[in-house]
Amino acid sequence: MNKLHPFSGFCWWLWFSVSVWLLPLGYLQLAAALLPLALLLSDRDGRQRLGWLLRLLLPLALGLWLIHSQIIGYWLGHTNQWHWPWPATELWLQIACCLLAAQLWLRHCPIPKLVNALLSSRLPATLSYLLAAPLLLIDPIQRQLQQIRLAQLARGVPLDGNLWQRLTSLPMMLLPLLAGLLNGVSQRGAMLEMRGFRRLPQRSPWQAPADSSAQRRLRRLLLLAIPVQLAAALL
Repeated sequence: MNKLHPFSGFCWWLWFSVSVWLLPLGYLQLAAALLPLALLLSDRDGRQRLGWLLRLLLPLALGLWLIHSQIIGYWLGHTNQWHWPWPATELWLQIACCLLAAQLWLRHCPIPKLVNALLSSRLPATLSYLLAAPLLLIDPIQRQLQQIRLAQLARGVPLDGNLWQRLTSLPMMLLPLLAGLLNGVSQRGAMLEMRGFRRLPQRSPWQAPADSSAQRRLRRLLLLAIPVQLAAALL
């Protein structure tokens, strides 16, 4: 999967997610979840991504179970019985499959590679930059957040305190970050104007990801399979 073009990986994730949502709850859906799970467990980076993902999926599973099983009403005496929420279980498994596959794609598609693919694609220059601009801001935002955090700690702001102190001090982190991002908008616009943004229809980035006719055919096939699957499910 490392040799896949970023767009090929995205088309695979999109087709996989649609297929999972069309599958009924059963062994096929469980196998679809176990496949990206096993691939993520194969190395250290995948296990780290899986740890971040579990912090989202486990509270989501608990919330869906508490709401849809009527266990709270049973505890409070409003109902005489509670049941296992199979529709909520199916929904949680579908969400888990989509997120696991997305993490698997992102694991083999670094951010610089994805940015280069967007900027070297046949998409309009404005659309390419609109999609790539948030990715280009990840590293500057991380550096700026680190600088703001050190500055606020030096001023005595309790960023490392209890939960309430962290919540109350959150605006002191976000407001300088937003101010810095807004100040940089005019500079980025001026840089794009100086480089003749939207003047040249053809672009030639320095490190465009390798692509092939086989991968382009694969992307077309996956994108064609999605409406076919949706139509078959509706019929």
